[in-house]
Amino acid sequence: AFLHAWRTVATGLEEPRLQYQFAKPRRWRFDFCWRHGSLAVEIQGGTWIQGRHNRGSSQAAEHEKLNAAQAGGWCVLQFGTEAMKDPCKVAAEVAEILRERTRKP
Repeated sequence: AFLHAWRTVATGLEEPRLQYQFAKPRRWRFDFCWRHGSLAVEIQGGTWIQGRHNRGSSQAAEHEKLNAAQAGGWCVLQFGTEAMKDPCKVAAEVAEILRERTRKP
C-alpha cells in the first residue's frame, strides 16, 4: 500500500529501494529507503494482534537495529497499523521529509 501511495503522491521524487540491507554483515534491512537522503521507512504491522514486532525479544532486536541505523546517520521513520489506514497521508509526509533532506542549500 505504501509503494502504491508513494507513486501517486511523490511525483518527481525517486522510487524507494525496498528491503535495503544497510549494515552488512548484519542482515538488517529497511522496508523502504532513499540512500541519497539517508531516509528510511519502517512499517510496523500487527500493532493490535501482538505481531512479531510487539514481542519483547523482537522489540529489543528492533531497538538495536534502529539505534545502529541512527548512529550511522539514517533518519528512520516508523509507521504502524493506524497510520497505514491512510497510506497516501504517510507517503506525502515521507515525501516532504525527503524533499527537505535532499534540498540543496
